[in-house]
Amino acid sequence: MLYLLLEVKHLFLRRIRGRKSNFLKDIADVPLILVLRNGKVYGGMLDDYEEGVLWLHYCKQLDREKRQWQDPGFVIEDEGKITEDFEPHFLISEIRDILVLPEEYEGSPWFGLEDVLQLYIDPHHKPLRGIDCHWVQEKKHLPECDVKLHEAINFIITHIKSTDGETQAKIYDSMYYIRNRLIIYGAKIP
Repeated sequence: MLYLLLEVKHLFLRRIRGRKSNFLKDIADVPLILVLRNGKVYGGMLDDYEEGVLWLHYCKQLDREKRQWQDPGFVIEDEGKITEDFEPHFLISEIRDILVLPEEYEGSPWFGLEDVLQLYIDPHHKPLRGIDCHWVQEKKHLPECDVKLHEAINFIITHIKSTDGETQAKIYDSMYYIRNRLIIYGAKIP
């Protein structure tokens, strides 16, 4: 019965049908939700997929009681030192379902990881929208775009990957918060 309620609750997210490996082999940096066979739910950005194993960065775990996402607390041991694992891996055989955005929203600048995580909890969630500037692809800003702000945010986000995992997660969360606050107050950025 609980499983049926989850089916109805999450209509906005699309369940991957068929072989999961076929979907995962040619994509990266896609926000997704993993529902494991043991009932645990994780969300994150797909980092890599290889031979039945997928890695997530910016990984969060759902606390069902509090209905919120939290750091999963994965750790690894390296040379006798225990550190936090910022890119945990999951075996395809352990995954019951993979949920992603519908095809018409794939690659949309308005749906980030935080929006996908929130959609899993609340299918009525409406992401904040900026303007539709395709500067990254076309190398030309729209007249209504705040050019310096757009390029500054893009610069920071593209350089996040050159830092360690803990710093990456903090910068990513901070940039998403800053972007949303700017849009709330009328900033003209994607």
